Amino acid sequence: MLKVPVYVITFICSLPFTLLAQWFDPDKISVAGDFGPFELHKEVKNPERDVYMLSLKLRSEQPAVVPGFTVQWSVASKEIYSIWDNRFNSGRSNYNLRMHSRVGGNLALLSYIGKKDHNRFTFGVSDNQNTLVIANRLSEEDATFYVSIDFFKDKPPQKRVTEYSVDIRFDLRDIRYEKALADMAHWWRQYYPPAPVPEATLAPWYSTWYNFHYQLTENELIRECRIAKSLGMEGIIIDAGWMTLDNEVNFSTVGDYRPERLTNMKQMVEKIRDMGMKVMLWYTISMAGVHSEAATRFEGKFLRKDGMTMIYDPRYPEVREHLLAILETAMQEWGLDGFKLDFMSKMYPDEDTPNDKMRGRDFASIDNATAHWLQQIYRRLSAINEDVLLEFRQPHINPVTQQYANMFRAIDNFNMEIANRIYTSKIRLASPGLATHSDMLKWHTEESVDDAALQLLNGIFSVPQISVKLDSIPKDHMQMLGFWLDYWTENRPLLMSENFLADGPGENYTALHTYNENAQISALYGKEVVAPLHPLVKKIDIINATFKPTLYFDPGDSFGKSVSIEIFDSKGQPVSQTEIDYAGEPLRIRMPEVGLVRVSGF
Repeated sequence: MLKVPVYVITFICSLPFTLLAQWFDPDKISVAGDFGPFELHKEVKNPERDVYMLSLKLRSEQPAVVPGFTVQWSVASKEIYSIWDNRFNSGRSNYNLRMHSRVGGNLALLSYIGKKDHNRFTFGVSDNQNTLVIANRLSEEDATFYVSIDFFKDKPPQKRVTEYSVDIRFDLRDIRYEKALADMAHWWRQYYPPAPVPEATLAPWYSTWYNFHYQLTENELIRECRIAKSLGMEGIIIDAGWMTLDNEVNFSTVGDYRPERLTNMKQMVEKIRDMGMKVMLWYTISMAGVHSEAATRFEGKFLRKDGMTMIYDPRYPEVREHLLAILETAMQEWGLDGFKLDFMSKMYPDEDTPNDKMRGRDFASIDNATAHWLQQIYRRLSAINEDVLLEFRQPHINPVTQQYANMFRAIDNFNMEIANRIYTSKIRLASPGLATHSDMLKWHTEESVDDAALQLLNGIFSVPQISVKLDSIPKDHMQMLGFWLDYWTENRPLLMSENFLADGPGENYTALHTYNENAQISALYGKEVVAPLHPLVKKIDIINATFKPTLYFDPGDSFGKSVSIEIFDSKGQPVSQTEIDYAGEPLRIRMPEVGLVRVSGF
């Protein structure tokens, strides 16, 4: 063991790194920092071929503040086509990036992807709770990526401990990048086991946000719920606006949560539940509007002012208990099934935020206080209803928050189907087996039915949330919506399978697929060719969302000598059915520009 002052440690070990030395050398991972009274223990393991684990442990004989330190390494830009991170607004060109990972948002992970969607280099950090700053820089001088992770350097809490440990996992396997991401997610679960996934989280939902905003009435919601239930939606999320008569969408009156607009909440919830639908209400645990009573009551216990809201400081126990009690009371008195908890990502420090445990604060760390708060919300609401439903949305989705919620939604991307495809794919890739939800789907009533269908089809591999006024959409839109919701429900086990592939992450995901030994569903957005992904597959549904009239199917050697082809338009109406003898060449399929092809081999 070694007491380390201001120092740089480079790891020298005898692992078989020679084959990797040309582009990544684990021998050259360095740790730099002034560790003071802490001793740094380090170890590099090779748990499986081309997977490496760096373990760091800091120990002090007496409680002390964890020092800031930086871990650094380099990776040659060799056969790297794009870099994947989970931020909703990032793309293939994010070669030079600096991002924060904390409880309120973002994964401590980057994945470097080759030209055939294969993993080149993926790393993940076990600590997704404390604030980390991850930087990636591509040097023009030597075409090399220089990566650094700062620990406890960005407004670190003055919290005294005797030990801190962290693991960094490096995956260099030549596998599909989706598997590298999924394996990283499963690795995280030893540190942060996710909450169970209730059945209700995996059913289509109706949302009031885009279609109503603050213009909510009980009679209209009841009418919409009857239609939604007939279409297969199993619940309604009543979004912001249910509690206030203020029509300005600036959240200036949020915080007191009295049902001033929907005044008969208990009776309305009972009516909706009698239809067989579940009910969730919108709340935010992060902010109080400047015109709310809560803003006055908790003066001095906010992190900062943000627009027309004040951002709560979760380190005050009375702040946490106030909002916890509001949620408990609402669930018990109104018979709610759960809550959409919004804007959690706003709880972070700025330059003037005190970082100590003083003046009534029982945590020094905002991250730790937030994680504790979420844990208490989940535990206490689960005590009322063990299947409580809690939705978080991007960016506040990471392994820590996945312990305390069970619905994970794409961030708002109103009427932007491509963005919805990107955002839902990112959640799915890093959250295997959990309930990824699409953003609320809304489109103009004068859209063509094919254009309207694209809103659903770009999010078909996530749980649909519908936010159009069902009593006023055109008849053909209703027919289309009913067909695809029925299709989604019927095929849910396959659509939400962990066997999820997302082709072309550097091109906004040109095709998405799920499969098992018997069946496959492939949705095409840019690609035009589909092939079986498993040798035993004999049934493949191909969703055409390309707006092109021609697709190609390559059966390969094991699909069968004869192929049955059924074609449906975007409303689910049959177009044609044929049988073709396979002659060894990809089959050219003419079909509607938006629709479904079902191919079966025999």
